Formats: sequence, C-alpha cells, structure tokens
Amino acid sequence: MYPIARAYFELGSRVISIQGARSQNLLFWTDRLGSVSHEHVITTDDGTAGRKALVTEPLKELLQQDPGHRIACVYAIGRR
Repeated sequence: MYPIARAYFELGSRVISIQGARSQNLLFWTDRLGSVSHEHVITTDDGTAGRKALVTEPLKELLQQDPGHRIACVYAIGRR
C-alpha cells in the first residue's frame, strides 16, 4: 500500500490510511505509511496499538461521513 499512498500523496491528493493487524508486534512500516498520509489510523484486534477494532470499522465511519468529505477510491490489501 505504501507505493500507492505515496504516489497519491505526491500528486496532492488527500490520503487517509487505515492500517491494522492482530497485534502490535505484527504491524510494520507505520511511520513510513503515516508520512504519506494526511490521516493515519492504526487498529489492532487486541488493542495493543491504536484503536481496538478491525480496519473495517474506521473505514465504515469514514465512508458514512457527510458528503463534503467524499472518498473517491478505496484500496485494500490483506486477508481475514
């Protein structure tokens, strides 16, 4: 996801990244992804880092925000 986020960031697009893992020790490149994001949300299943949630929870909240904050595109990677 980092190369995609970086490309959009460098083009001047607003980038919101949501990064999640089962536990804090499974997270990687958080600083790198955060550096090319206007907003960077971290979630962990067990709550050891960021918000205790699956990445789908903050994504749903962002998509339901008022229309003035329209999200044009969502990229997802991972498995469940």
